[in-house]
Amino acid sequence: MIEEKLAKDQIRRLSGLSFFPKDTKAVHELVLALMVCEKDSQAMRVITDIIENSPECPAPAVIRGMSYDRVETERAAKVQPIRRAAHCPQCQDRGFFGGHLPGTKNAGPWEWCDCAAAREERRLYPNLVDDANRAREKLIARFPGARSMGEMVNTLAKRQEVEPYHGAW
Repeated sequence: MIEEKLAKDQIRRLSGLSFFPKDTKAVHELVLALMVCEKDSQAMRVITDIIENSPECPAPAVIRGMSYDRVETERAAKVQPIRRAAHCPQCQDRGFFGGHLPGTKNAGPWEWCDCAAAREERRLYPNLVDDANRAREKLIARFPGARSMGEMVNTLAKRQEVEPYHGAW
């Protein structure tokens, strides 16, 4: 959230537009709407966009919406996909492996790999393997003896009279 002083200064830039409020409470609502910006530069960009594109002062809801959009746009621009140079034969760069059901080859719980991809995934999603293993245990308890997800779906289909599974996921 930006400081109120900056928001007031920016809102004053709109004073030359038609329908700029004369009432101080109404102006304060515009200030509050702009204060949802996280950085000064976001607030300045929102107000500049308004000045460049509209002859009228917008309502607080419009300023608030534009502010949230600016914040989200900048957040989305920061998200970068994980880039990996090498391919791990153990996990195929997913960072984890396993999770096979009992009675199948390589049966066992999900495990973190020890590759660079795993270190990055573990940093971003520290509970991923534990959560997956809890879900795996619930499935094993609910569908004893099932050796694949297809068998689990078919068992469920028999219980609930829904369309059985016949193909690949």
